[in-house]
Amino acid sequence: MEITARDLRIGNLIQWSGNYFQVLIIEKDFVYIKKKNLENKFLRFDKNEVKPIPLTEDWLQRLPEDLVSEDIPSWIKYLHQLQNWYWIRSECKTELTLTK
Repeated sequence: MEITARDLRIGNLIQWSGNYFQVLIIEKDFVYIKKKNLENKFLRFDKNEVKPIPLTEDWLQRLPEDLVSEDIPSWIKYLHQLQNWYWIRSECKTELTLTK
């Protein structure tokens, strides 16, 4: 799946080079993330370089207690889709936080 800027929100988790990062800035063709060990530095990636994170059983086990996997619509296949759906479901009041 290709991620478009329209698919993302600030705060979504994405995958790049096998690691997970939080989106900080979104442009038409680029996303910016902050790398943990680079203080006050942002990394810019072409949107074609980043990948969605598949919604696996491991991710589902990290859901908050108020959300069970049976509640999730069948069209949701990636973590950023789940984050966006949860935001809308909460009437734009609550970010989806995952346990470790």
